[in-house]
Amino acid sequence: MFSESNDPVENISDLMPSTTIKIGEEEYKYSYEPYPEITAMSAGDRAFVYQEENQVDKLFQLAPEVPKSEAFNLLKNIDMQDPQLILTLISKGNEIVKRCNELDDSKVSFTILKEGIEIGGMPFNITYLPENSMYRETYEKRIRNRIKRVGE
Repeated sequence: MFSESNDPVENISDLMPSTTIKIGEEEYKYSYEPYPEITAMSAGDRAFVYQEENQVDKLFQLAPEVPKSEAFNLLKNIDMQDPQLILTLISKGNEIVKRCNELDDSKVSFTILKEGIEIGGMPFNITYLPENSMYRETYEKRIRNRIKRVGE
């Protein structure tokens, strides 16, 4: 938990709507940022988290590869509860995590953490924010602030 935050919730996923999904033999808790409630036009991304039982959670950023002026509406219209989208996000996420786990921690660059996907015919990137990384700390703080503003 971040010392600067007054948020008593330890896990970012506990601030988000969640569901459970089974993929193959694995069961995942999947959580997503409730973007339609966010009115800040500057929000050009959306967060999602998944976690296998007895594993650390995996935080990701979902961002469209379009001009920022178009990003808000694209992100707002994504159905983050669509089972096929959830399957795609977790599958691609697992590919990124596996790739990162095969490298020495000191050699994981930001480009290794990113993967392109297509949603509704539009190009997006998902970016993994590994536990205990400066990337995650910064992004998680931003997401907590966005969710907090929505709840006020």
